[in-house]
Amino acid sequence: MALLRRRLTSRTLISVITAVLVLAVGMPLVSAYEAHTINVTVRVEERPTDTLVKTMRLATGDETSGEIYEFLTLVGSMDPPIPNFPSGVPNIGCDNATNVPINTFILWLVTISVSNTDDYCWTDVVVKDNFSAELGGVTIGEVPVDVFVKEHSRGNSKKEKIIKEFETQYRITWYVTCEGWDEVNEVCLVQDPIGLCPGESAHIEMYVWTKLNPAGHQEYTSPGTYTMNSGPNLKWYDLEDHQHSFDGEPLYITAE
Repeated sequence: MALLRRRLTSRTLISVITAVLVLAVGMPLVSAYEAHTINVTVRVEERPTDTLVKTMRLATGDETSGEIYEFLTLVGSMDPPIPNFPSGVPNIGCDNATNVPINTFILWLVTISVSNTDDYCWTDVVVKDNFSAELGGVTIGEVPVDVFVKEHSRGNSKKEKIIKEFETQYRITWYVTCEGWDEVNEVCLVQDPIGLCPGESAHIEMYVWTKLNPAGHQEYTSPGTYTMNSGPNLKWYDLEDHQHSFDGEPLYITAE
């Protein structure tokens, strides 16, 4: 019995020594792995709110002049036509950008602004934003923006085999520091090597409107508070080639 106890004690001691050696060898490897992981992770930070700002207001004018006229002319010339696009003139009976009547064609002018609030130049600056399913969007002017429209198919009935495509979400990618832009393939060809430097800013403008739902009814179809977008996201690289990320605030609409 005493011999068995001595053997167990020896085995326990050997196990403890082995575990210590494994930890001693493994810890540097784990630390090195963690350090590597930290270097490649996007750094999400608290920053001044004016780093990334999104605003909206009602488009002005009417069907013969101003922003509304320019918008109707722009979308009317698109080929193919925009699906789920409402008829008539927008903003009739609406005088508040955030409180809008239901079943009404509303048109906003949305602006996204980026400002470098650091003491070094940002490179490869990109802003992404998603708009809710009730809305359509188109950018104004020649800016390096990739607009992706998510769609889904819907048949008219169980008997009919006609399939229609309906737009469900607009997603934009704005290449802030892009110098060369391929309009056909909608890709950035050349990134500005200097980037967006301290104190500099950039912005884009978009027309955003309430579209028709798949049943052909004008959004918004029922009262409530809706999210216009999930909030824009900004990414850029610093001088040490680390990527940073910052999220802007979402916008909300109340339909009454």
